[in-house]
Amino acid sequence: MSCPHEELVQVCEELIPLAGMRPKCGWQQAWDAVRRADRARCPRAQVIARRALALATRELGDLAGADEHLRRAIALATPVLARSPGSACTADLAHLTAQARLSLVAIRAERGHPAEALRLADEAEPYLSPGERGKLGANRAVALVRLGRCAEAVEVCDGALAVLDAAEPADVVFVAGTLLNRGLARAFLGLYEQAERDVARCAKLAANAGLGHLLRLAQANLPFLAVCRGRIGAAFHACREAERTLAEFPERLAAMQADLAEALLASGLPHEARVLLEQAVPSLKSADAGVTLTDTRLLLARAELLTGDPARAAATASQVGAELTFQDRPHYAPLAHEVRVRARAAVELPSRPLLDDVTRCAADLTAAGRAAEGADLALLAAGIATALGDRATARSLIPPTARTPQAVAMRHALHGDLTAAFTTLTEALAAERRHVSHPAGSIGWPADVSQSFPPATGIEPAGPGTVHPAEAARARAAAVRLARYGVELAIESGRAEAVLCWSEAVRAPEKDPLCLERLRADLGDVALVSFVRHRREMAAVTLTPRRIGLHHLGAQETIAEATVRLRYAMRRAAQRDPVGSRWANREADEVYQRLFAPLAADIAGRELLVVPTGTLHTLPWAALPPLREVPVSIGTETRAGRRAWDSGAAPKVAAVAGPGLDHGRAEVSAVLACHGQATEVPPLRAAVVKALEQAEIVHVAAHGRFCPRAPLLSGVELADGTLMAYDLVGPRTSPRLVALSACDSGMAQTQADGVRSGLVGTLLARGTGCVIAGLLPVRDEETMHLMSAFHTLLAAGRTPAQALAAAAASTGQWSFACFGDGHHPVIAGSAVPPQP
Repeated sequence: MSCPHEELVQVCEELIPLAGMRPKCGWQQAWDAVRRADRARCPRAQVIARRALALATRELGDLAGADEHLRRAIALATPVLARSPGSACTADLAHLTAQARLSLVAIRAERGHPAEALRLADEAEPYLSPGERGKLGANRAVALVRLGRCAEAVEVCDGALAVLDAAEPADVVFVAGTLLNRGLARAFLGLYEQAERDVARCAKLAANAGLGHLLRLAQANLPFLAVCRGRIGAAFHACREAERTLAEFPERLAAMQADLAEALLASGLPHEARVLLEQAVPSLKSADAGVTLTDTRLLLARAELLTGDPARAAATASQVGAELTFQDRPHYAPLAHEVRVRARAAVELPSRPLLDDVTRCAADLTAAGRAAEGADLALLAAGIATALGDRATARSLIPPTARTPQAVAMRHALHGDLTAAFTTLTEALAAERRHVSHPAGSIGWPADVSQSFPPATGIEPAGPGTVHPAEAARARAAAVRLARYGVELAIESGRAEAVLCWSEAVRAPEKDPLCLERLRADLGDVALVSFVRHRREMAAVTLTPRRIGLHHLGAQETIAEATVRLRYAMRRAAQRDPVGSRWANREADEVYQRLFAPLAADIAGRELLVVPTGTLHTLPWAALPPLREVPVSIGTETRAGRRAWDSGAAPKVAAVAGPGLDHGRAEVSAVLACHGQATEVPPLRAAVVKALEQAEIVHVAAHGRFCPRAPLLSGVELADGTLMAYDLVGPRTSPRLVALSACDSGMAQTQADGVRSGLVGTLLARGTGCVIAGLLPVRDEETMHLMSAFHTLLAAGRTPAQALAAAAASTGQWSFACFGDGHHPVIAGSAVPPQP
């Protein structure tokens, strides 16, 4: 006997594809169908209509609402199925209920219940057709990925696609969705080339079929995959495009941000990752996203730790631990505990309770199948025990079977054999160096390796002859960890040469070991001052043609506070505040006394190459009274970096005047008048990027913006928008000198000794020889006079450091610094010594 409401059932079934393709329209029509089905008291229509409503609700980002509608659909059918089991009518209803469960699988997985989602899939499977089982496989893969069973998810997607591709007609929505799910699973396995192919095929199918929502999802994964392939600039551009595309779908946008942030963390960019994660968490919380929210919070806790915010990291990790318990995912709980104990170790002095907590966490990680993480944390525990003077406990924490280089080196050191320890570290560093290459388009600076986390395994090569970005980041983190332990042993032994060499390995692990004789030859009469942090203390190594010395400078916290006070006082002075000027002079004297007074005998009368660490990256060096007429270059590493410029012809000079400056055009005119082959470039991003690739000297007068929370989002304002640091990422042809006549353009946020982020770091990383940039807000009229004097001296053959020191002394402007290779001329002519 036919159903009296067959026409209504047919209407409801037509809403299923509409809900996916046009969710707003589908949502409105599904609500009308739900009301009609409820009035008719037709269970079949009720189940179908509520499933259509759930699918539309899901596409609009309301996971909780979709969950409720599907559960309601199943609940409506359950008593009917119980009253008449085995009848033809109930068989059809059982099939419809299984379809509702099929849709509920992905929802429950995303809301934080992946194990329950798999149980739902098992309940639904017997009542589904072969084609529908293929669709079920696509949703089952979502739960498997959430449980970390990515290889199994790929296999399930392979089976689902074999079924879906063979169907006539093929269900494009599920084929494209399965491709997307398989692509994500492969990405989490590190199979990025295969992942890109899956996502590209998904996007093509979605575009051809007019599936705008699936096309948006595919596009949302492009930033993540771009980072995984080492294309940092492309990733940020894709992110901006995805933000526009997904503006009306906040939960989808948040998922994209979380995926991109995970890739940025693996690539050693924790600040940029943290900004994205902080944007993603509220949207995922509003959508009740469950597992995605918890996983995103765990990433945020790691990013907070890596960006120097251990208190926030511990609080976030505690919340994650509670959520993992609720979600029945105890195997992930040790990861949250690891963040908490590393946060404690970052702020607390060594103690027995801290040692016990770290030791327990190391054991929990090992028991949870994370042996590498457990072994790494055990070494942290051994270091704490060593600091407590308990060498016996420290030795016991390093298993006799441990064969990692740091474990072997630590074992040698604990037995008093420093020679064997240094030999082990040197050999291991050389092995890692082979993998620490810079892939095309990558940045390559490490996160703080004492708080690093390993990327996914199974990484594919990015291409012939290259190292995958995540593998390069892993190798760099391992190399820096080894080098940091070398610094620790060298400082404790009091050997200045060893401290200098190992601190150089921390800053540039991809380079060959430092040769002191070659370094002395490159430096000439320039004195090197390399600052080093060791635990909570700061030290400096000085190198001159005649001697090398190690100097202990005191607590780094005290020095950091003095630096911050000086910057604040100079900001007050820039506003022509007399009190600020006196205060700035007083603070500058204090900073000099702490940093340079102990070194005065070694560096007297010499130009300086200074390699800063930590907060010293923000110090306006020229403001220190005894250094005000001393040519100073700020290096990112201890090597002098002599460059063989062709001095036979006048260099090509390009100058840019950005918008909104009262004296920008006058400054550019003054710069152009100083040089022979000089042209003005329009203040457009493409034109400036082209100038950076073709000119040998580039001068940019513009408003600058430093973003301390995400240094790659720093930039200079041009007529068509901001030229971001990420626009300049990648090894390209670069000029000898770039002068950034812009506020805060020389500022940096650093996680590793000597490695700068922001505009200056990006320019130096891509091969620029020297960068002149401001470390404080500057007035454009005063900057015009400074830069005019600077270029006049530069054109006369002075080195950049000499020209800047003399120009600053003549104008009284101390806010600019010379970064990189500032001690060699960039224009034909002999170097002129600085004037007294």
